[in-house]
Amino acid sequence: MSGESDRAFSRIGIGLALLGLAFNPFIVAFCFAPDGRIISSGWILLITLCEALLIIGGMTVWRKRKSLDRKAFLFGTITTLITIASIETGLHVLQHIIRPDEFRAINSRLKSSVYEHKSWADSLFRENGALDIDLEPTMGWKTQPYHGKFINIDSAGVRRTMQSAISPSADSSCSLYCFGGSTMFGSYVRDGGTIPSFLSSFLSNQDAPCCVVNYGDQGYTFKQEIMKLTLMLRDNSRPTDVLFYDGVNDVISCYYAEHPFPPGLLSPLYKTVELMKQPFPRRLGVITRDYLEENLLLFRAFDRLAGLLFGPTHSRSGRKNYSASELEEMSRAIVQEYKASYDLLLRLSASYHFKIFCFLQPVIFTKENPTTEELNVDREVHDERFKKLYLDTYSLLGQSGLQNFYDLSGALNQAHGTYYVDFCHLSEEGNQIVAAKMATVLMDQIGRDRTSLATRKWTR
Repeated sequence: MSGESDRAFSRIGIGLALLGLAFNPFIVAFCFAPDGRIISSGWILLITLCEALLIIGGMTVWRKRKSLDRKAFLFGTITTLITIASIETGLHVLQHIIRPDEFRAINSRLKSSVYEHKSWADSLFRENGALDIDLEPTMGWKTQPYHGKFINIDSAGVRRTMQSAISPSADSSCSLYCFGGSTMFGSYVRDGGTIPSFLSSFLSNQDAPCCVVNYGDQGYTFKQEIMKLTLMLRDNSRPTDVLFYDGVNDVISCYYAEHPFPPGLLSPLYKTVELMKQPFPRRLGVITRDYLEENLLLFRAFDRLAGLLFGPTHSRSGRKNYSASELEEMSRAIVQEYKASYDLLLRLSASYHFKIFCFLQPVIFTKENPTTEELNVDREVHDERFKKLYLDTYSLLGQSGLQNFYDLSGALNQAHGTYYVDFCHLSEEGNQIVAAKMATVLMDQIGRDRTSLATRKWTR
């Protein structure tokens, strides 16, 4: 009986050691990662530790095979699992004690000095976290209706704009449609702190009141916004002026999708289709990775430890290690796509008689003197490839010579203090600065013939 037990534990020990040798970042990446590699230092550290534990455990079982019995082995295994579960549970309890509100734990932007001493900040972030999107024909997705104290979205996905000195239903002589992604929509700011709300105020103060409508939506690219405008024109919407505020999503969607023309940053359908193209083991790997990153605090602890040891990396959606030539090629592709969409916009403008204004939005990489706090708002700030893609793309767009195209990438260069709550979203004060510069352009272009926005009418 003892001989059979020795052989059984010998096989278990050898099996655990072999499993540990197989469970290394290279083999795991080859089998389960979509691109065959793992670049997240957090995952590499966690997998390496698991590998070491399996090998050490296997060798220990093999060396002590003669003195082990089934009860002792079972007891040791259960004790190890209980210890791991206890650590995970303890981390959740600690998080609940330190951060009782879950939205604080998952949204570090609230820690920014931008929201310090703002009594409304907690409520705003609760409302922002409650927003939901759903699939939308043609457009891909749309933010669902929501009615709160600080965020209000109607059934058409339009966020409330605080109009100044004009009733949208009472004056149709001027209508300014504003398109963009989450930065135009107004993520992490109140209804009155969005760019369209500030625009309405500035134009009214310049004796050019206008009905400003916020058609921005989370994750939208320039192409999607033009598609949305086209559908609105088909349905007999007739703006006098249309404003686009883009750059962020056109770049980031390509960077993370590793594709020059993805349908958009947040498209659930696109992510599902791309996932289904992968072999089953890699689909399983992606689902497991996403679940553990969302729910396993042990992973977050290892990810932070890896960041301290090896520097920040992208644990979530970590992407290809692009070469300089690949980034340059992607920049050219992004600009080419923007120009193609712009050409369509020009034709729509000529056919439907509205004036267009295209603004290139600022990001943290284009601010000349960012504060220390802004340089640490999120991990994207430290990704040199990410930064290069933005700067190269913005440079090419700035040299494109497009009409009615205005570069606001340096809008905050003269502003002192913290305005970025992450690498692209601005505080309400930052939005106010951007809106003021937009209003100057609008007044200069539309007011050339000394006709105010309130009285100008197009011949249909």
